[in-house]
Amino acid sequence: MHASARLSVCRYSLNAKRLSLMVRKKPVSPTHLLVKWTEFLAEFQTLDNFIPAGNDLNFFQYFSLDVIGVLLLVVLIVMVIVYKTIALVLRTCCCWYRKEKKG
Repeated sequence: MHASARLSVCRYSLNAKRLSLMVRKKPVSPTHLLVKWTEFLAEFQTLDNFIPAGNDLNFFQYFSLDVIGVLLLVVLIVMVIVYKTIALVLRTCCCWYRKEKKG
């Protein structure tokens, strides 16, 4: 086994042991957490303040279609400007080439 492979296996082993220890020593057990949240919900009835604001957005806002549309428009305008500029430069170069060829 190569040295880098051994280091990788060793590092993987250390990370697995560390993660295992973290899971075993959680500060709050799942049962205790369930009881706390159930008591909290029983006391306050609704949790309206925990509802994300994204639930109230319409389709265009949720998927940022307005921003994407503006960015696509800007990219399209830049592409047209670049195309027109290249076409103008090529037309100008071709005219000079034709004048030199005729003369």
